[in-house]
Amino acid sequence: MQTSVGGSLKRSFLRLEGTVAGAVFAYFVVVVLGAYLPAVIVLIAAWVVLSGYIRASPQYSYGGLVSAFTAALIAFGNEDPDVSDEAYALARIKQTVLGIAVTLPVTLVAPGPWIGSRLTGALRATVASLGDLMDGVLELALEPSSGHGPQGISVRREIADPTSPQTKALMKPVWAGIAKQEAILGLSEVEPVLWRTPVPRQHWDRVIEVQRDLVHVLKWM
Repeated sequence: MQTSVGGSLKRSFLRLEGTVAGAVFAYFVVVVLGAYLPAVIVLIAAWVVLSGYIRASPQYSYGGLVSAFTAALIAFGNEDPDVSDEAYALARIKQTVLGIAVTLPVTLVAPGPWIGSRLTGALRATVASLGDLMDGVLELALEPSSGHGPQGISVRREIADPTSPQTKALMKPVWAGIAKQEAILGLSEVEPVLWRTPVPRQHWDRVIEVQRDLVHVLKWM
């Protein structure tokens, strides 16, 4: 179970998708080529590789993982001669559906943060980091020098260098906060609205875009 209602639901749906895809593929491979073990091994290995590419996707990563091990399990895991390959594959899918059916009510009833509250908390933390960034930019830009510039003030241009240690240290928590908001926002698409107001996706996309613009503006001050 994830740290939010939407996260738990998304993981459940990805598990179901991966289980169905892997089980169906492995079942047809075993039915068609069951007598040719090398061919079965090659096709299941190819499926695992394909699932590995899906595993690299941030949005469908867990589904790819489940699809890979489900296909291998269906193809090579049935050691009971009294259980057909079809029944074995269907049993795996039924187990997953049953697990989700038990998990969903618990997820909706058990106390836990919803996406809106998590987004708000992440935004507050990022705004605080933006404030620290602004303070750091001003401190570097207005740092007293040895007499260069008007009234002994010199503009420190190293803050504009994205590779400088000062810039990296100041911007790291800001970029991390923005990335966290984007990750949480991705879960909002599967969060059940029920009696709650849906998260306004377009508005949050705009809020994240404004934060990015602020970072770029402050970087070149």
